[in-house]
Amino acid sequence: METVLTTAALYYYPWPQEASTTRSRFVVMYLSLAALSCVVRPTAAIMWIPLCMLHLVNSGSKLHTVTLHFIPVGLGALTWSAVIDRIFYGKWVLVQYNFLEFNVLSNMGSFYGSHPWHWYISQGFPRLHVYDFTAKKIKICLKYKMYLTQVTGKQIICLEWHSMYRSNVPWEFPLLLWCFLPGLWLHWLTPWLRVTTVVFLLVTNLPLALYTSLVHQRGTVDVMSFLSQEADRHGQDMSVLFLMPCHSTPFYSHVHHNISMRFLECPPDLERRPDYMDEADIFYQDPSAWLKNYYGPDVPLPTHLVMFNTLYLVRGIYYYGL
Repeated sequence: METVLTTAALYYYPWPQEASTTRSRFVVMYLSLAALSCVVRPTAAIMWIPLCMLHLVNSGSKLHTVTLHFIPVGLGALTWSAVIDRIFYGKWVLVQYNFLEFNVLSNMGSFYGSHPWHWYISQGFPRLHVYDFTAKKIKICLKYKMYLTQVTGKQIICLEWHSMYRSNVPWEFPLLLWCFLPGLWLHWLTPWLRVTTVVFLLVTNLPLALYTSLVHQRGTVDVMSFLSQEADRHGQDMSVLFLMPCHSTPFYSHVHHNISMRFLECPPDLERRPDYMDEADIFYQDPSAWLKNYYGPDVPLPTHLVMFNTLYLVRGIYYYGL
């Protein structure tokens, strides 16, 4: 959703060469979509704050832009978000501040892993753009301020937050479009070399794409299709226990049945205890002890058990009848 909103907002964005001719309704449209993307995922603000500042610098009337565009749209988005949260939470909650407090001020996101401060520059972007960044493309992206905005914004995130390739997704599609503007390196090649280059890229990339998308480590998704079929036969009498690292598989989004399912949890330690271990770590430390503690003689066993094959050899799994 954030990717779609970001792409749509960039379509209406007034780039420097268009700032003087951009209609007011287009400005409101891009600001509304950008604000909505920030409501959906607050980290989107790291991309949009520099772009909004660039828009303000290039606008003819800065006071008009701030008072009639930035402030009304921003306040409107925050008000809409607060009202929606008030309806669902039953109290006034500013989730954007909670997000900032949890991920930045308290840095709780690092519980799920962290990378060095240079990760996005040294690994994140180079790995994703190893095939499509040449000097010419970087020059074009710099011209449109897109690459510089991404690197700067993502570097800010990497200084404090849990870094991952998924965070790049909303920014990748617009960047790729700008990188493939007419006049790039394929234009310099002869027709035969163009065809040869395209065939080479397809031959070297397509098999890998198909393998990683359709074959590699697909068991965690296939098992959910199997459980959905089982739920068709057993109904609500069915129960599932996932003895795997937390969030290893999809959940109800793939099962589509109201059945009991439980997985090993891994919530962050909000109390910051030095010896804290989540449920998944406790289980893998001693599977037999965990099973004995949670599934005693009076506790009904699940009808279905999901685990990786390495855990299947653990003696405690057999001993407790699971």
